[in-house]
Amino acid sequence: MSTHVCHKICAFDTNQSTNCTKCEAKEAWEASMSTTIDSSDMMADGAGQCGGAIGLVFMGCSAASFSIMSMLVHLLSSQQAIPSFELVAFRGTFGLIVGLIWTYLTKADLSGPPEYRGTLLLRCIFGILGISSNWYTLSQMSLGDATVIIFTAPVFTAILATVYLGEKLSLAEVVLMTLSCTGVMMVARPSFLGFEQDRPPAYANTSRNLVVLIGLFGAFASAVTNLLVRRLLAVHAMVTVTWLMGFTAVLAPALLYLFQTPRAPTDSLGWFYVFGIGALGFLGQGFKTQGLKWEKAGPGTMMRNLDIVFAFGFQHFVFDEEIHMLSLVGATITLTASLAIGVLKLQKSKEKLQSKISCNPPTTSHSNIAYVSVPTTGT
Repeated sequence: MSTHVCHKICAFDTNQSTNCTKCEAKEAWEASMSTTIDSSDMMADGAGQCGGAIGLVFMGCSAASFSIMSMLVHLLSSQQAIPSFELVAFRGTFGLIVGLIWTYLTKADLSGPPEYRGTLLLRCIFGILGISSNWYTLSQMSLGDATVIIFTAPVFTAILATVYLGEKLSLAEVVLMTLSCTGVMMVARPSFLGFEQDRPPAYANTSRNLVVLIGLFGAFASAVTNLLVRRLLAVHAMVTVTWLMGFTAVLAPALLYLFQTPRAPTDSLGWFYVFGIGALGFLGQGFKTQGLKWEKAGPGTMMRNLDIVFAFGFQHFVFDEEIHMLSLVGATITLTASLAIGVLKLQKSKEKLQSKISCNPPTTSHSNIAYVSVPTTGT
């Protein structure tokens, strides 16, 4: 049976501390604090680094990695006509090789805990559906427009969290989600809503309406993976990534030969870009997987919206493609709404934590005492 030792630490002098064998906090409060410290959300090593913001830092790095990778995907698809499934296959193969080496060196159990294998498999299925749909969208639309459509994932994440996790949406969140969808409609500009059809880019071979639907499906699949990753907290991050890369490396070539025609890069620079896609994809997935272990899904996915900013910057400065005014306005609305949703979720999480602590406050006569519940072995 576990017992606890309560350490009282003066908030003004960290060098002074006193120990007592009997915890002065209420038993319920002590248990809740012990659970919080021992929970899977905080078990990952390094979760307290950077003032506790290390998860957001990793999600920011993930955004940068995926943004550059998306730029390379769009470049190879639009300028060298490399099929999207072929690029997905390259990414999966590269990621599988690196993942196997990584897990071997770290001695991680690649099979994963038995109780999580079903969730790992689901994460792989929705992962490849999301990657394939998103990359096809990138190959058929301008980089900025495609990215905005893909990054409706936070909206789907909020809806799924409401349906499957029982999280309640506030009126403000519903309004923001509606605004986000409005922004996406301005970017997508589907003809069935009365928008005038844009002249398709030279590299596009699918109607814009269908591409938008594929992109939205990819966003939905990405939202599902965000929730599944949160259920895999006890699984090593690289094990999760390696499973996904292995699944992708097997299925993507089959999809390539089934739906598209293989085409190799035309020069050494093209192959360098392919290598960059594999490396950045692995880095981005690793940052995302570990970042979501350290950070809640709402604030975590909020950081990924930096991709929208990067995408329009690349579209203008790298590809010199015209940015439609409606796309710019819609992207601004969507980005603002998504960030606001993330902020609201962060506030709700803090309020829940404060409410839990206030319901079971520690009993002490000292006004500047911090309590840390430390589990120790005992009988």
